[in-house]
Amino acid sequence: MVGSGAQGANETTQWNHYLVYGLIPVGVSDSKQMAAGDTNYTVHTRHSILNGLLAAITVGIYTPTTTTVTK
Repeated sequence: MVGSGAQGANETTQWNHYLVYGLIPVGVSDSKQMAAGDTNYTVHTRHSILNGLLAAITVGIYTPTTTTVTK
């Protein structure tokens, strides 16, 4: 939670791209940019089912995560 946390239900979602079991970041989302200047928001980063499937198919070479910012 940043500030007082989410005040509404407006969500922005982006994928984060990692290589070698998440050790090498290739493209990571910026939660401040995703919040678009709001001072109260909640950040949630997780492995979705699709993220896990891609990691399994590539045997851990590509391991994405999903970040959701709720304002």
